[in-house]
Amino acid sequence: MDADFVEFRRGVIAPMECIKEGWALIKDDYWLFFGIAIVGFLLGSVLPIILMGPMMVGVFLCFQARQRNQPVEFGMLFKGFDHFVAGLIATVLKMIPIFILMIPYYIFLIGVMAFSMPRGSHPSNQEQQQFMMSFFGFEIVFFLTIMVVSIAIEDTPKRPPIT
Repeated sequence: MDADFVEFRRGVIAPMECIKEGWALIKDDYWLFFGIAIVGFLLGSVLPIILMGPMMVGVFLCFQARQRNQPVEFGMLFKGFDHFVAGLIATVLKMIPIFILMIPYYIFLIGVMAFSMPRGSHPSNQEQQQFMMSFFGFEIVFFLTIMVVSIAIEDTPKRPPIT
């Protein structure tokens, strides 16, 4: 068998089993992990490009410590700053596709607002409702697309090929 060849096998990962194992891993200290995740997200959201990487690295370090049966404490969240550059690079790489989608979206949004809003001194309620419904329909489809792209580019650990 070629060393670079990785065989694709269906059904190797069982999503529900992964969720059960994840829950079993954190259920004893659920509120600690909940607090770590919330604080990490909130602090990372203050300056997303700069702080989100180290905060997410800190959250992942807490989960990895639990997997290794090591004690987890709230302060471990901030150990992500020990890997600041790597977290920053990962965050920037994750945000590039999102920006690529968002910039044309905002240009399109300005065009839609400028050219398709009902005009006249007193547009009818029906015209306004039709505009708003079509506009929000587009918004929903666009943000679902953004969510799918964001999930698709989420950091996943790299595992060695199965031989």
